[in-house]
Parts: sequence; structure tokens; C-alpha cells
Amino acid sequence: MVSDALIIIMITILASLAVIWYFAMRRRLARFMRDFTLELERVFKPKDKTYHLLGYLVGYRAVYSLEDGSTVYVLFTTAPVLSLFYYPIAKLLRREDEVTLSLNPKRGKVKCELHALLEGKVRLRRIVVEDLKKRYKKVNKAEVKSRWGVYEVYYEDPCNPNTVSRIANTTRFPIYRLSAYKGDNLISITSRADVKTLKELRNTLYEFASEVM
Repeated sequence: MVSDALIIIMITILASLAVIWYFAMRRRLARFMRDFTLELERVFKPKDKTYHLLGYLVGYRAVYSLEDGSTVYVLFTTAPVLSLFYYPIAKLLRREDEVTLSLNPKRGKVKCELHALLEGKVRLRRIVVEDLKKRYKKVNKAEVKSRWGVYEVYYEDPCNPNTVSRIANTTRFPIYRLSAYKGDNLISITSRADVKTLKELRNTLYEFASEVM
């Protein structure tokens, strides 16, 4: 039988490890958020910007006004890594740093509705179903294969579901979601948040925009 003294020692060790982990990950996360935001602004060069924090080191929503009159909406969230004991669960659930970039162009109109979800992204699928509402059962549906896996595609003519594979197969990182909202004149893309690939993600957003406008 484990003695009370040993239990106390184990609890003390675990508590100490949790504290060390928290402060180490807090520094890493704060540094990452700073670097990511600086690169985001360098890539888009907004003439005006606003930020709304979602919580302490959780992420933020941002609105960028660009020089050409277009608007970019940013949703940036971080993986829940501050808790040593929750971290294995977050990894099991495949939670990671994530960014959604949405473009409302000043010039041009989105010609059709299109939404593509990488297989396994259940949370993003719920978002799309919610956005489509009653039209969910009426839009065309297709499955498109890519180097990153299979995409569920919901689309209206004249959008082409093969657009999804063409775009996904040219990126160095997986695209989790592509969405074109005709009514809102909005083009959106979701992927892993990574400082090194942010410029390419912006280019992919504009490439997708050219396909649906």
C-alpha cells in the first residue's frame, strides 16, 4: 500500500512540474503570439487595424483595412497548452494553433457559394452547416481528394469543386477550410497558424478569391 508520505511527495512533484510547465509555455506562447502578429501585419500592411482579445493568451479577432479599400478579418486562436495535465488531451483532440483569414474585396463580387472541409475537422463542419442553414440539403455535394486528404465540398454553380484540389495540392501546409460566401461577398481560408507560412497562406487566400470571383 502506498504510504501517505509517498502520496504527498508525488503530489508535490506533480504540482511543481505543473508550475514549471505553465511558466515555460506562457513565455513560449507570448513570444509566438507577438511574432505571429508582427508577421501578419507585415504581410497585409494594413492602413488601419483593430484587435479584440479573446482571453489571456487565447488569441484574438482583428480587422484590417487595406490600402485598396478591401477588408481582412482575422480569427487567431492558440492551442490550450498552459496546463500540463490537459495538454495530452489537447493533443489527442488534435487541437493546435489556428488562423482564419477572411477577405471582403473592394473590387469584384463572389460569383457562387462554395465550402470545403478537410475530413476530420468536425468543429469546422459545424460552422459551415450553421452558415448554410436551410440550404445545406439543397447545395451540390462532392468529395475531392488532395495530398492532405479528402475534402467535403458544398457548392453552387458555377463554382467547381475541383478548385479545392488545385489549391490544396499547391500548398506546403494543409488547408482545413475554404469558404466563399456569395451573399456576404467574403472569401475565407482556415489553416494552422504558423509564422513561416503566413505569407503563403495570404497568397493562397487571394488565389482562391480569383477562382470564385
